[in-house]
Amino acid sequence: MNLFGFTHSISKLRNKKMSLSEWLFKIKNDQLIFLSVCIIATITLFLSMVQNIHFWYMTPIVPFLAIISCSGLMMLWKNQGKILKIFIVLFCLTNLTIRFIKIKNHQEAPMLIEQTKQQIKKADKVIISSGYPNQDILLYFNFLNSNVDYQLKNNQINLGTNEILLAPKSNFKQNKNDYQIIWEDDDYLVLKGK
Repeated sequence: MNLFGFTHSISKLRNKKMSLSEWLFKIKNDQLIFLSVCIIATITLFLSMVQNIHFWYMTPIVPFLAIISCSGLMMLWKNQGKILKIFIVLFCLTNLTIRFIKIKNHQEAPMLIEQTKQQIKKADKVIISSGYPNQDILLYFNFLNSNVDYQLKNNQINLGTNEILLAPKSNFKQNKNDYQIIWEDDDYLVLKGK
């Protein structure tokens, strides 16, 4: 349930002196809500045991939160007066407008990608060396060039004239003079074969 549905259920629980087991039984009768609560609880429990959590790990929960939120809004819609209905409509429209603006004004690609985009597209092969870069950079490289190879060991890499190498600057132990430097910042090196 969303905030509205949850608070409404809690207020009903207080007013009717409903026990927790009765409340769970009531949710259990609505099979879609019960399924959503079970899936959210399972995923949340599993992710609470993971050491590193990124915001996109919670993505599988979103459809089930939408189901519970919609159910809570429908319950409020049926049981409340005009003022709350107007508030719900304005809240939904405002939230939808904000989301639309955020989607329309999305962030640009990282500077590394913006500066090397044409070379990545034209390269015969892209090699990613010594581990994986940040996920957004990795996705852009895969999007711009379908021929991406991973060299996880820090061995000497011989690049062809139209091949590109992306390497973390901290792990790069090879001679930079063997390559043409396309991009260099604090984190990464993008090199091209001579």
